[in-house]
Amino acid sequence: MACLLTHRLCFIFTEMIVQWRRFPRDQHDELSRVNTRLTWFIVLTLSLWMVVGLGCGGDDGGSIDPSTPPVAMQPEAPMTPTPSMPPPTPVPLPGPAASNVVINEVFPEASLIELHNPDSTPAEIGGYWLCHTNPALVYDQIPDNTIIDAGGFLIVHWGTTGINTEKELFTTPAAPLPLNKPHGEIGLYTAFGFDEGNFGVSEFLQDYVQWGEDGHWRERVAAEANVWPAGAFVPTPSPEQSLSFDGNGDAPEDWDVTAPTIGSANAIP
Repeated sequence: MACLLTHRLCFIFTEMIVQWRRFPRDQHDELSRVNTRLTWFIVLTLSLWMVVGLGCGGDDGGSIDPSTPPVAMQPEAPMTPTPSMPPPTPVPLPGPAASNVVINEVFPEASLIELHNPDSTPAEIGGYWLCHTNPALVYDQIPDNTIIDAGGFLIVHWGTTGINTEKELFTTPAAPLPLNKPHGEIGLYTAFGFDEGNFGVSEFLQDYVQWGEDGHWRERVAAEANVWPAGAFVPTPSPEQSLSFDGNGDAPEDWDVTAPTIGSANAIP
């Protein structure tokens, strides 16, 4: 129906133009005024049909079904809640086999750490991490292919540059803060895919010691790993002394304040 009316109006408009040409010139002005009014009427009528959706579609073209709600009002399908997933279990990187390497001595004034391999076979610790968190999180990774001989020692120069050897390692963490503070902590971690959050995972922490006071950042992790009791610490050594491990246990009473013996067996009284 809408299509038929549209065609009819177009035919009338065409006839108006033809008749206007046939009129004498002296009557063109009067006819023009009539044609102008009719033209506007046709234009407005066509515009109205276009707005309400009447056009030359099929039988249903341009029609609106009042029983059908607009798209925006269509009810949405209920969303199925996604079950929460547990956090992924940390997985160490493939690398050196597990070792019994321990933190054997800490000389805070000189920023020296001594690692010891008590086993009867060499221990590869390439990819391990050392972490010191006073006053901020500071860490560095032990280079690949680092091996400590059976019963041997490795001297770690913390935050200083130099040439690495089989017996000495120079670490340069991003923030090379020294160890010579009245209090502090050192953690030895096995190899893992780098993420600062992994320093808070107890499965990766192999050994630990804190001195001067408790409550350092990794104390909780050490307690969860059963390598240090919560709230415990070793007394602060004097500037010319070291903290020395007696070789047995994971508590402050297993550490003594001694003269430095970095690179060799501790001189436990």
